[in-house]
Amino acid sequence: MGLLVEDTWYPILNDFAPLKEALGEAEDIIAAPSCVFQGEDKEFVYDGMSVFTNPLGALDVWYEACITGEGYTTVRGIGVGSSRNEIVAAYGQNYYMEGENVMTFSVSGIEGDYESPCVMFELTEDGLVSCIDIYFPTNTF
Repeated sequence: MGLLVEDTWYPILNDFAPLKEALGEAEDIIAAPSCVFQGEDKEFVYDGMSVFTNPLGALDVWYEACITGEGYTTVRGIGVGSSRNEIVAAYGQNYYMEGENVMTFSVSGIEGDYESPCVMFELTEDGLVSCIDIYFPTNTF
């Protein structure tokens, strides 16, 4: 799991520095004392995406990206505006619905497994992706 930015793969749960360099300067950085780790949890806000980090040692490790704008895709080529059929073609049928409009693909494949990394696709009424949430639950270790 991770992000594809300009043909370079950035795996989740890694140092945010290389991805931060690829994304450029953030429009805003929101920081707060971490509830789980020593240091500050941060949200880096970009046009069309927010990236969330936890402090692990000297690193800011990214554990979540919420994509709401065009120009960013998953490694399987799904981005904002992709169709439900394109998601299924790229990721298969092993998903579960959260509510009426969120398709969730988790590593475990088990609905309700909140310790499993996942990618969630929020769909419009027309079945098009409006938001992608790539998430690794760091509060479980």
